[in-house]
Amino acid sequence: MFYTEAVTGTAATASALRRSAHASNRLFVGYQDGFGSIRHTPHGWVDEGRIDAIHGQVRAIAQDADGSLWLSPWVGGLIRLRLGPETATGSRGPARIERFGPPQGLPEGLVRATRIDDKLRFITDAGIYRRDAASGRFLPAAVRAPNLDRPAIPDLTKTVPIRPPGFCTGCPERPIFAAMKLVERELGKHQIAADIG
Repeated sequence: MFYTEAVTGTAATASALRRSAHASNRLFVGYQDGFGSIRHTPHGWVDEGRIDAIHGQVRAIAQDADGSLWLSPWVGGLIRLRLGPETATGSRGPARIERFGPPQGLPEGLVRATRIDDKLRFITDAGIYRRDAASGRFLPAAVRAPNLDRPAIPDLTKTVPIRPPGFCTGCPERPIFAAMKLVERELGKHQIAADIG
C-alpha cells in the first residue's frame, strides 16, 4: 500500500502503481476507491485527478503495447482504459472505458491483467487467458492436457471446525486455529499464550 497524500493533498491509499510506457513522467495509480494519475513536472508532482467512472479498488494495472491500460478491480472482471492524446499543457487526455466479464469469455471471479513474455495475459482462478484481437473474446492461453477425473471431495463439516467470524478465509491464522481445535478435541481444553512478533 502506498499513500499519495503528499501529491494529491488528500489522504488516499494506493493499491497499485504503474509507470506509463508512453509518458515516463506519468504514474497511474489504482486506489482503494478508484483510479487516477499523477505527473512529474519540473515543479514537482501534479495530481491529474481521478477517472470519474471508475469506482472501487483497483488491484493491478497493466499496459498494452498500444497504450491501453487494463485495470483489475476488486469486484472481478476487467476494465480497459484508453486515454486520448495529451493536452497542450501535458495533462492526460480524455478517457474511454470498456468493461469485460463473463459475456466476453472471462470466467467469474477475480482477474489480474499482467504481462507474461511481453504478452498481455489475464490470470484467473480458471487459468491464464488471452484476448483474441479478431473476435474480442477472452480464451484460455493454452489448452491443458486432459486430467483424470477429480475424486469426490468428502464432507468435512464434521471434521473441520467452522470459521470464527473474526477470521477471513484468507487469514494465515485459519489453518492454525483449525489445528488447535482438532487437538483440543483429542487432548481436552488447553491454553496458549503468545506475544506479537
